[in-house]
Amino acid sequence: MSSIRDRKRIYAIAASIVVLMASFVFISCSKSEDGSVSRQSTRQSGPIVDPIIRDTVSQVGKLPDDPVALAHLGDEYFERQQFELAIEVYQKAIELAPDDVDTLNDLGLALYYRGRSAEATDILRKGTEVDPSFQRVWLSLGFVLTAMGRNDEARPILEKAAALDPASPVGQEAKRMADQLK
Repeated sequence: MSSIRDRKRIYAIAASIVVLMASFVFISCSKSEDGSVSRQSTRQSGPIVDPIIRDTVSQVGKLPDDPVALAHLGDEYFERQQFELAIEVYQKAIELAPDDVDTLNDLGLALYYRGRSAEATDILRKGTEVDPSFQRVWLSLGFVLTAMGRNDEARPILEKAAALDPASPVGQEAKRMADQLK
């Protein structure tokens, strides 16, 4: 599992670089007859593209069959609060890697944020079955159940999340949430 998480991080960095570089509009400056500076887009002759960026962009075209890359793309949509797109991408990633509990967790949260709490709890419960030691999926499930007002169900789940690693930030948040339910 850790290799999938490592690959997600690598793709996150590469995709961030691509997105950053692609977002720049290459503009050239030229002086007009009166000496003022005007800007002209270089798009007429095509943008200047660094060969490294061109190679990275060509790799992006290969992402649809890579569950790690898809999960990262889903993360990008999630961060932009484009939850429907995130859901679609996460679902495709899960089709390719059904045991990726990190992506199951992210899909569950995206479903919750789109108002699909029942589906979210189903997906998050599946995540707890796939990898019972993955602390974040327990926290997410407890969070969604709490938000649904199902505090009696949420409390033991949050306690489980806290018990997995009490010193971690996830464990501390789970404990804080569980304590609020008492």
